[in-house]
Amino acid sequence: MTAPLRRAFTLIELLVVIAVIGVLAGAVGMALRSGDRGPALQAAQANLSSLISAARAQAALDNATATVLIWADSGDLDTYLRRACVAEGVDTNNDGKPDYWLRQGQVIDLPRGVYFAPGDMGGSYPAKWETSADWTGLTLTESQANASDGPSSSQSFKIYDADGNLITDPLGTDKVYVTVAFDATGNLVSVQVDRPVSTLAVATGVPEPGTGGGVLFQSADSLRGLKLSTYGVPMVLNEKSAFIKEP
Repeated sequence: MTAPLRRAFTLIELLVVIAVIGVLAGAVGMALRSGDRGPALQAAQANLSSLISAARAQAALDNATATVLIWADSGDLDTYLRRACVAEGVDTNNDGKPDYWLRQGQVIDLPRGVYFAPGDMGGSYPAKWETSADWTGLTLTESQANASDGPSSSQSFKIYDADGNLITDPLGTDKVYVTVAFDATGNLVSVQVDRPVSTLAVATGVPEPGTGGGVLFQSADSLRGLKLSTYGVPMVLNEKSAFIKEP
């Protein structure tokens, strides 16, 4: 039986990726230098798009499940709900479910003052709305495989070197949560829940140091994000009304 062919990236595709990275770097730089939250939110939205594209490419490259992981360690407010990466699921038991996640590529930090907006504000992720009524009825960033209380056999975030040795990732933490996930065909898939996550949201906020503080999210009018179809095609969400839950 012949081995399946694996599609390699062409020179043009690599040049396009390099160009996109350059544009994103420029956008983030402008956002960081500006006091206006508009450029920062646009840069964060571009970050989301980049992460989603990278996750889909990783899934296709290794014929595996790939996802976007978001840091959820409220003890480090510099990275909490601001840092994310692409990770590949490793299925050691061959049961179709990842046993742990292996980071691929570099991590991305959202611009200062912009955070991923999790849907579960009263649960595992220390955060709150400045005016709670303004956020009622909205669909925000959903999460799966919650590991905010520490790693487990199906939720841990592990990093290996080129020789296969487990190392401590200086950029990482085992306190993460899984958001959108893709299979090798680029379609959305579920991870430990009944339906795939399809929405990623970001909004402006300020850190609140102290026990149980986390992040205080400000105006819901600052919401930006992406909604994905079943086939992983993103749609840009640019205003609060775009996040209203469907009846």
